[in-house]
Amino acid sequence: MVETILDILKYTIPALTVFATAYFSVKAFLKNHLQTQEMKLKENTKHLTAPIRLQAYERLALLMERIDLFTLLQRLRTQNMTVGELQLLMTNQIRMEFEHNLSQQIYVSHELWNMIRSTKEEMIMTINHQAMQLPPNAPAKELNRVMYEYLNELDGVLPTHRTLEALKKEAKMIL
Repeated sequence: MVETILDILKYTIPALTVFATAYFSVKAFLKNHLQTQEMKLKENTKHLTAPIRLQAYERLALLMERIDLFTLLQRLRTQNMTVGELQLLMTNQIRMEFEHNLSQQIYVSHELWNMIRSTKEEMIMTINHQAMQLPPNAPAKELNRVMYEYLNELDGVLPTHRTLEALKKEAKMIL
């Protein structure tokens, strides 16, 4: 009986050792092969999405340019307008530009998107703050004057410029 058990063990232990070795070797090979395939798929996906992502960065850069206070003041017609009307027009323009580009957030980092959102809010708050210094029914050219004075005090360092630099930096990582 003991001899029979020993005979069985003589055959099963080497067989189990060979089976375990083969099992773990095949498992490691398949895992490595799967990782290689995933890396190839990611690389192909990057090649396909890179142009789309770059377009998103371009559109967001254009957004920053279009909501820049200096650009807004030059682009909007202010004749026969009041401070309140210009304030409303400027803030609505910023909101519309932002809403037009909402879908671009899926192509940029979370941090950058938060920066873009806060830049939009800062621009609106700045307009509202500067407009509060004037009577709402004053001529719009007064708000223009106050805004240009404010811009001169900043020496051209607006939140839109900082966000634009962050956009450029993140876009370069794709290239």
